[in-house]
Amino acid sequence: MKSLLLLLFILCSVPVWAQHTYSWEDFVQEMMEQREEEGDDTPDDTWDAWMSELHLIHEHPINLTTATRQQLEALPFLSEAQAEAIMEYAYMHNPIHSLEELKQLPSLDFATLQMLRLFVCVTAVELRSDGGSWKGMGQRLKGQFDTRLDIPLYYREGYSQDDGYIGDPLYHRMRYTLDDQRHLGFGLRMEKDPGERWCDAWGGYAEVKDAGVLQHAIVGDYRVGWGEGLIMGGGGWGGKSMVRTNTQRGIRHQTGMDETRYMRGAAATLRLKGGMSLSAFASHQQLDATLNKDGTVKTILSQGLHRTEAERDKKHNLGGTSVGGHLAWQHGLTTIGLTGLYQHFSHALLPISPSSTNYESSYRRYYPQGRDFGNIGLHYSHTIYRWQMGGETAMSLGRKGVATTNRVDWTVNESWRIGLTQRYYSRGYYSRYATATSESGGVRNENAVTLRVHGQGLWGWTMMAYIDLFYHAWPRYQMTHSSAGQDAALQLTRPITRRHTLLLRYQMKRKEASDLMQVHHRLKAQLTSTLHTTYRLQSTATLHAVKGSLGIGVSEGVRGSWLKDMLRSALTLSYFYTPDYLSRIYLYEPQLYASVSSTSLFGHGLRAAATLRFTSRTKRYMLEAKIASLRYLDRDTQGTGLQLIHSPWKSDISIQCRIRLPEGKWKSTTKAEQAE
Repeated sequence: MKSLLLLLFILCSVPVWAQHTYSWEDFVQEMMEQREEEGDDTPDDTWDAWMSELHLIHEHPINLTTATRQQLEALPFLSEAQAEAIMEYAYMHNPIHSLEELKQLPSLDFATLQMLRLFVCVTAVELRSDGGSWKGMGQRLKGQFDTRLDIPLYYREGYSQDDGYIGDPLYHRMRYTLDDQRHLGFGLRMEKDPGERWCDAWGGYAEVKDAGVLQHAIVGDYRVGWGEGLIMGGGGWGGKSMVRTNTQRGIRHQTGMDETRYMRGAAATLRLKGGMSLSAFASHQQLDATLNKDGTVKTILSQGLHRTEAERDKKHNLGGTSVGGHLAWQHGLTTIGLTGLYQHFSHALLPISPSSTNYESSYRRYYPQGRDFGNIGLHYSHTIYRWQMGGETAMSLGRKGVATTNRVDWTVNESWRIGLTQRYYSRGYYSRYATATSESGGVRNENAVTLRVHGQGLWGWTMMAYIDLFYHAWPRYQMTHSSAGQDAALQLTRPITRRHTLLLRYQMKRKEASDLMQVHHRLKAQLTSTLHTTYRLQSTATLHAVKGSLGIGVSEGVRGSWLKDMLRSALTLSYFYTPDYLSRIYLYEPQLYASVSSTSLFGHGLRAAATLRFTSRTKRYMLEAKIASLRYLDRDTQGTGLQLIHSPWKSDISIQCRIRLPEGKWKSTTKAEQAE
């Protein structure tokens, strides 16, 4: 630990004079900090899949010279109106010579332009001898193999007990993809969690795209997302602070390591005439579940862990079949879609028995019951000048539940954007694949309205603010009555000099737990300084006050690159003190490339994390490692049960390798050469 401190202070002594360039690492940090601060409980595996998709676009940027609106709308920070504005500008000013030209678009603010530069480019297009057809596809194929190994430098109690973990403590995953960036794609993945024996999860897919009337078809593992995600929500994300107006984006292959939140079977989308498209899908999965004594299902499990005999007994003991479809019509900036879903389980769901003494007042009272469930929903989106609106209304047919969300966003000018979103999820609504913004962690039992404001130019400050007012009509977990709450945040960012940027954020959340109102106050101050052209320093301080407890955390981080970006490293050292878990804090630390993870700290201790990445000059090979160490100062053990560690130290090493297979080259000719 002392050596890490010494290295950090040496790096901090480097003279400062360069201006910071927004990078992929900055984007990941911004998304992860937003996720933690707004309480997004989407699993790490799902976020990892989303980031993998964006990382692929980052490495193969969208060429604005030939871009389609659908490609731009795949970026979660762009609205339909912004994507359309970029398309119109590219058409009217073809060819675009520089991304700096996009500053002329009033709908694109500074923050959006920063992120956009990571995913788009401007490149002159040459006519290819194959005309973009299937000819010569074998020469265009690109393959990539990546693998990751996590090695814990500690031992948990579960590995020393006869009825404990059956496997070793290593985490291992492998992934292989092959595609031609146009028509064909193929992928395989395997994963082993700590404590599991051998490879416990696997999957793969094969896909065809843009083959005449066939817009997209997948066989294997895939995700589906349409509308606002009230029925099928597998294609994107958003938070309370994000003025997000682009909706889910159809079927996509599954590349992440999530073991439960995906579909296995086949799906296809047909491109019809008149702006119409028709999609259909079918899926069957073996799920993990906790069963009641009579064989009914008490809980469908989502962790995907099979480390002990008890967990293995629950492995794949529930069959789930899903079929559905989607019909959409798009004309200009207007989209209307109809979604249908049918789900069948091999065992009836019975979260709580009607004969239970607390059945009438239980928080599980309106949880789904039965074998068969259906959903139908209508979604829309429309843009008028600087106004964007959209929404979705869905019904669950078995319990007659309703869910609806509607939004309107106003781009006042190039500096100000305002958004208003309403959401209502009845207590009886159910769709296993629903993913939408919520305070309770699920699309049910919630009524809320959110107001968001983004602005810049306030004496040099960039502002983000939101207020979310929510109400739960039926008692939630550990509650005996209905509850209401408020969540509000204000974030200000300003470049103090060309080398220093200051971020200030305050968040207040009032929310009931165990029938008692809890008021959370979070304050964060962050100073980012650019050192030499290859270095960046970031200092962060955060406070979390709740119920008389005050948690504090400070961190110092440095990031650098050398050898023309072939060698990159990052180091973060954090100190934290919280009286209890309730006042826990979140501090960002460097991650492996295209990976995400949560870092929640509570108690009293130190946390250090460092990454080192080497990428070959041709970018065919990448090798990186991360070491993270946690030292508690207020205890000699950590964890409970089988997860117990008999030490105040907890250190891990992660190694990741990526290899890009040699790609074929095809002859390209210019118009002049073809004329000759």
